[in-house]
Amino acid sequence: MPPRFGILRHARTVWNASGRIQGQQDSPLTEDGRQDAERWARLLTRWKWDRLLASDLGRALETGHRIASIIDIPVDSDARLREMDWGIWTGLTMPEIRAHFPLIWEKASSGDWSFSPPQGERYLDVHRRATAALLDAANRYPDQRILVVCHEGTLKCLYYHPQSRRPSSGPIPPMQSGCLHFFDIDSQGLYLFRPNALILSEPAPMRSDTSR
Repeated sequence: MPPRFGILRHARTVWNASGRIQGQQDSPLTEDGRQDAERWARLLTRWKWDRLLASDLGRALETGHRIASIIDIPVDSDARLREMDWGIWTGLTMPEIRAHFPLIWEKASSGDWSFSPPQGERYLDVHRRATAALLDAANRYPDQRILVVCHEGTLKCLYYHPQSRRPSSGPIPPMQSGCLHFFDIDSQGLYLFRPNALILSEPAPMRSDTSR
């Protein structure tokens, strides 16, 4: 049996293409993004999925519905899987943030889990709400295998949190963009079962190493 959750980021959007942080605002998928979602669905059929769970933001829901229509599984949504709220940085590019908020950006890049952008959300709180959403889904749908479509920042919080565990010893490898990652649940809670399990697409040239 595959692990409980396969988690991926939504397909490419208009704001992704322009390098702007979306946070909890939204922009539509590009035509390439729509085609990617349908191509991903065909790659994902190598595993059996019982349902799809998506963030309630439009870009994740559209990606999820396009995938689910091909795999033929039901779709649910959960607001707790939303992208991090980037506060007043929403809509800005990374060069703009580095230019106008250099000291705050330095803290954002330091690995401090209590960090939040001005008027935004802490990394720690994103991890807590997303983990709670997945644990609740596991309780609602026991023994089901759930494909999850969320956001890069949300996924990074699940992937890199200090409490993240793997069944094998050794450090967690860097998270590759455009990949499916497997998570599972045991008596201690959610853990990273298989990182970078399937490459869905190569990173786009304008991508940043920060949440989108």
